[in-house]
Amino acid sequence: MKRRMCDAMPDMYVSVEAAWPSREREAMISAMWSGTQREEFLPLFPRGKCARWHVQLRYRFDEMFKLDAVTVLFEPVLALTHLPSNMEGLARCALQLASTATGSRLLQVQSLIIKGMRGHAWELSASPHGNHVLQLLITTTPHQLVAFIVAEFRGRAVGAAMHMTRSRILERLLEHCPLELTTPLIQELLPRVAELSQHRFGNFVVQRMIEHGGEAVRRDLAQRLAPHLQELTRCQHANIVVGAAFRHCSAEEQQILVHSLAAVPGGIRALLRSRHGSFVVRQMRLAGAFCDTKGAGRRSQPAA
Repeated sequence: MKRRMCDAMPDMYVSVEAAWPSREREAMISAMWSGTQREEFLPLFPRGKCARWHVQLRYRFDEMFKLDAVTVLFEPVLALTHLPSNMEGLARCALQLASTATGSRLLQVQSLIIKGMRGHAWELSASPHGNHVLQLLITTTPHQLVAFIVAEFRGRAVGAAMHMTRSRILERLLEHCPLELTTPLIQELLPRVAELSQHRFGNFVVQRMIEHGGEAVRRDLAQRLAPHLQELTRCQHANIVVGAAFRHCSAEEQQILVHSLAAVPGGIRALLRSRHGSFVVRQMRLAGAFCDTKGAGRRSQPAA
C-alpha cells in the first residue's frame, strides 16, 4: 500500500504533530498530509492539484506486533476545507462521505463555508484568489446553494461583466445554472450587449449568453446586435461574438445578421479585406449563412 501511495503521490509530505497509543495493539498519529496525486488513489486528493488535509492515522498491529492495517481519518478543519483543491475533492466524494461519520462532518464544514460566504460573494468575486473559490463552488455545488451569488450580482451585472474577475463568475453562472436562476442577470445584460461585445472581458460573457441563454435570448441578442454589425465585425473582441452568433443562432436569426451586413453597399467586400471581418465571413460560410459580394443574403449548405 505504501509503495502504491508513493507512486500515486510522488511529492507526498506528512508532518507528524502528535502520536499516542489508543488501545491495545493500536496507535494514533495526528499529522498534516499534503501532496499532488499523479494517478487516482485517494478520492479527496484531486488528480494534478496539490491538496492539504489534517488527518489522523490509526495503525493496528497483530499479535506478533506486525503492522496489520492503517486507517486514514480526514479531520474537518475549517481553515483547510475551504481550499479550492479540497473543495473539489469534497464535491467528488459527497455521496460516499455523507454516509460516514467523519465524511458527514467534513460536508457540514463545507456547508458552514457556504453560509460564511453569504453576503460576501460580491467582495470575493473581485479577489484574485476568492474568485476561484466562487467559481469552484458554482461548478461543483447544486445550483440552489449558489443562488445567493446571483442575488448579490443582481443590479450589478453590467459592471461585473466588464470586470476582470467578476466576469468569470458571470460566465460560470451562465454555464452551470438553469435559466430560471440566471434570467434576471441576462435581462440586465441584454440592453448593453453591443457595448459588452467590444469589451475585452464583456465579450466572453456575451458568448456564454449566446451558448447557454436559450432560443429567446439568442433571438433578442441577434436583433440587438444587428444594427451595430458593421462596427462589431471590425472589432478584435466583438468579431468573436458575431462568429459565435452564427454558430449557435437559428437560420432565421442568422438571416437577421446577414441582411444587416448586406444593407451596406460593398459591406461584404470590405469585411473580406479586414482581418477581423474575414473571420466573421468564414463563420457565416461554415454556418451556411452565405452572403455574396453583391450584398444579397442567401442560405447555402454548410461547408464540409
